[in-house]
Amino acid sequence: MRSFASNFRGAHLRLNRMITQQAKRAFVSSHRDRGRQKRDFRRLWITRINAATRIYKVFDSYSKLIHFLDGTPNPY
Repeated sequence: MRSFASNFRGAHLRLNRMITQQAKRAFVSSHRDRGRQKRDFRRLWITRINAATRIYKVFDSYSKLIHFLDGTPNPY
């Protein structure tokens, strides 16, 4: 645990109980934030695709693009 805590500061670096508590908290945060990061990137991609479909006038919106990806012909 001490090698994991080498980047901590103050008491979190020196005291055993603090090291274990902070390590647990760091692992919980990293696990939670991996899911949050995927969610954020998905939102970013949707925003970018939506903007591109409007600029190039492929569809009016992202939702229409996704709807017509199943093989339905483009009504435009």
